[in-house]
Amino acid sequence: MTLPCGTCDRCLAGITANCRTVRKAGHEAWDFDWQLSGGYAQHVLLPRGMAIAIVADALTDALAAPAACATATVMAVVERAPRMAGRRVVVVGAGMLGLTAVAAAAAAGAASVTAVDPAADRRELAGQFGATDVQPTMPDTGPFDVLLEFSGSSGALQEGLRTLDVQGVAVLAGAVLPGAPVALEPEAVVRRHLSVAGVHNYEPRHLTAALGFLEETRERFPWQDLVGEPLPLESIGSLLTEPPGTKPRYAIAAP
Repeated sequence: MTLPCGTCDRCLAGITANCRTVRKAGHEAWDFDWQLSGGYAQHVLLPRGMAIAIVADALTDALAAPAACATATVMAVVERAPRMAGRRVVVVGAGMLGLTAVAAAAAAGAASVTAVDPAADRRELAGQFGATDVQPTMPDTGPFDVLLEFSGSSGALQEGLRTLDVQGVAVLAGAVLPGAPVALEPEAVVRRHLSVAGVHNYEPRHLTAALGFLEETRERFPWQDLVGEPLPLESIGSLLTEPPGTKPRYAIAAP
């Protein structure tokens, strides 16, 4: 979750996640003026203006744990995409965010949901979260109407853009580090009425939407299979450096 200033031009325009002086919970340096900013501690300091969300009793801690990152980010991505009901959706990257996006597309009534990931175990999980097709690389069986990109792979994105149909929309969220450039042919954008959008960070409403989505779909999708058994806070060091398995996420139990 972000802590915006509330007064800059971006905040006043409703884009608080990209505030010009934004600070992020769990991202601040220890020697900065907001030391207890993260969750890997017995106490967390919530400054004035920090948004919070109430977790419903129906959600277990493990189920709600990814909401403040993966699920909320996907809610922001889905907001930037058009309606997905009846449309052909391809999700590139089937990590925690990609699997959540697959589930969101399926829950929205997409005509088809194709998940693309080179890892066989992730492709298997994608099928459990609503994917109607899984592929190790971008398939040439398109076209697709909506492309949701979470892999950060320039090559996969390049191939994905070529598969978009007329009025296709691509929403990018995986490229958070510099990578190889992607060629975008202006004529194709014009003639096919394409739209390309990016998402980084999310607004408080997306966290609220994330918790609601997890509660609504907790019986439909096996969310609990994505989070490892909670471990004590003392295990945080080894958990970050040597995860005990292949779960997309792990949980820390409150002391």
